[in-house]
Amino acid sequence: MLLQVSEEGTPQGGPLSPLLAHIYLDELDKELEKRKLAFSRYADDCNIYVSSRRAAERVLEGISQWIKGELRLEVNASKSGTGRPWERKFLGFRINPAGKIEAAPQSVERLKDKVRELWRSCQSLSSVELRERWCAYICGWWAYDGLAEERRNIFGQEGWIRRHIRKCFWERWHDTCAN
Repeated sequence: MLLQVSEEGTPQGGPLSPLLAHIYLDELDKELEKRKLAFSRYADDCNIYVSSRRAAERVLEGISQWIKGELRLEVNASKSGTGRPWERKFLGFRINPAGKIEAAPQSVERLKDKVRELWRSCQSLSSVELRERWCAYICGWWAYDGLAEERRNIFGQEGWIRRHIRKCFWERWHDTCAN
């Protein structure tokens, strides 16, 4: 792991970072309200809701310029953009075409990556240790992502997850019996 010393900002993921973002970006909230724009913001993650793509592009450009001029911050162009609610994620969720909140595809992919990591057969952990690590992870994951109203894309992973867990134990058993 490569560590990099930073002269600016707060450590990413630290509890102080979102608090300072809320304090500093309060002026952004006031500006969005003054412009009568519907928006959701948590820390530095913000979605602004408008009625058309043209309006979205105009608002993105205008707010980006305002943020740069008034708050002296750069908007990350690679993380910013316009799109329908089901094309954009916010805090790991998205609003699907039916208007329901669901886990964003990227969140489901992160879950699958974690399943692959936690259930690798080459780990030197007991079955109990594997289960305890899984339970700790999935309880935390579900406490957050379980807030979704529409859960089909989460429940659709159940069979895949069970097969991955069985595969882990099958490979461990096979390796033990082969020796």
